[in-house]
Amino acid sequence: MLTTRIDKQFINSQREIIHSVNGDRDRHLVLRLVGLVSLAFQYPILQEDIFGNKILTSQDVARVFGLNRNYLNSKHPDPEQLRDKSPTEIREIIISDSLAGKLQAKGVASWYTNLDNALYQLFYTSIPYNQSHIRKPQVGTTETVSTLREMKVFSTLQKVYANKTRTTYYEYKESEQFIINNARYFLYMDFLLFSKLTLTELRVFMDLLKVRGNERYILETQQKKSLQTVPGEKLPNVFFSEVTHTTSDINYLAAKWGLEKEDGKEGKTKFSLEYRAINNVIKGINEKAGYTFCDIEWVKARPTDRFKGQPILRFPYPEKEKEIMQREAKKRKDEFCIYFLRQQFRKYNQNNILSPEDFKKKFINYLHDSRVDPEGKREAGFKALQIITNSNEYVPDANFHNYVSNYIGQISAEKTLISPQELGL
Repeated sequence: MLTTRIDKQFINSQREIIHSVNGDRDRHLVLRLVGLVSLAFQYPILQEDIFGNKILTSQDVARVFGLNRNYLNSKHPDPEQLRDKSPTEIREIIISDSLAGKLQAKGVASWYTNLDNALYQLFYTSIPYNQSHIRKPQVGTTETVSTLREMKVFSTLQKVYANKTRTTYYEYKESEQFIINNARYFLYMDFLLFSKLTLTELRVFMDLLKVRGNERYILETQQKKSLQTVPGEKLPNVFFSEVTHTTSDINYLAAKWGLEKEDGKEGKTKFSLEYRAINNVIKGINEKAGYTFCDIEWVKARPTDRFKGQPILRFPYPEKEKEIMQREAKKRKDEFCIYFLRQQFRKYNQNNILSPEDFKKKFINYLHDSRVDPEGKREAGFKALQIITNSNEYVPDANFHNYVSNYIGQISAEKTLISPQELGL
């Protein structure tokens, strides 16, 4: 099990994302790419330049998901860059892109391969969400406000052709909102399982993550209420336990998961076909997981019902996941403090071009020296804590240098790059 964080907005909006992308193969690849960007933010599986751009290749995508590189690098039959364009517009795009040299094959636009097309669509896909807050326009009056927003995965995305090695790769940076959500507004998932799933299984899996997350939140809230005896008293750890979800009926689940059927041949009814499809997709997910991710039981919604048509979903809490969850909070705090300290060092050192080796060495020296950029470091630490805790926590002046020094050992020991094989991919 490789437990990683995945943006909750992405999980909640998967239906909108799927509808905004054309073709099942493209949809599958786009969803997988979001998972890969999330994984690469948490583990150094992709190379990163000194400016903080991550470098992605078709080989990386193929290796993580077990895909054929030839497919990823093949020309897409209907690239999104040219879709719904007039012949004149297409000609202008091709002429304009041809000025970039080797970015495209002869007579096509730059973003023309299957991987190009998926990245292109993901870059222009907005993930919708809303934020609610209470405001007080005047004394004694409150208003609840729900604001519609949208999030993108990338803030920048570039396709690069290296003349010396004759290779193509991509440089990207995650959007600020994507990073914030990765710290604060997320669900946990098993990336090894995520990487193996078909498109249908992936859609069901992400919906089950949402259902499981909601049920765990309800259970956690109930437990906190029952454990809170003295106002302000620190709560003990919330129990790790199985959660259960009861849906309305088989028709609702089949419609939500795209498994709706019609009456078939040889007397096979809509009910029996949907019953089998739902059972099969959950069985497939569990088999690929190697453990019970979700268990399904069928009961009668009413005593008078002829068939058991109400599904009950149960989500166990694997021991491995319990271990990860128990140390996750500190790991996440450390991860984001180091991230923002690196960002601050880049600003401080922006006039100097460094090799990756010199970057790491000078970054450690930067953290060691309490006289160098103290306000910038404090701001970086404050930003990380604010994002993680969703509050105005701050780093006390007296302990500030010790706070920063805590990360020097971690940075010295960490690998510049981890291979997917080391993560079990």
